[in-house]
Amino acid sequence: MASHPNNKKILYGVLNWGLGHATRSYQLIEELNSKDNQVIIASSGIALSWLKDNFPENQFLELPNYQIEYPKSQTSSKKAFALKLLKQQGKIRRTINQEKKLCAKWVSEFEIDLVYSDHCLGFYSSKT
Repeated sequence: MASHPNNKKILYGVLNWGLGHATRSYQLIEELNSKDNQVIIASSGIALSWLKDNFPENQFLELPNYQIEYPKSQTSSKKAFALKLLKQQGKIRRTINQEKKLCAKWVSEFEIDLVYSDHCLGFYSSKT
């Protein structure tokens, strides 16, 4: 297992496209918490709710929700899925830009040492 930092202030962004990213982040957040880090978790929607239930001792911030729409039919092709995402490109870009601004604000406001992200595309900082 990789070595994780100790005694750091960490901002951890988790994408809300269902619970996959939140559940995948569980073990890493648990490990970071066990190393005496202050982990501030940022997410939205059902992922944020799930993370709050599983990490009640952590601080939470709300990220904008991508609000991705999926094809109506469960038997839709990969092509239909790709076209549906392409049509939402503007909305996705706006959300990424909002994430960038919030991440920069929070890094400064909370004096963050490290930023972790599970697929929040705008969630990073050159200052950490």
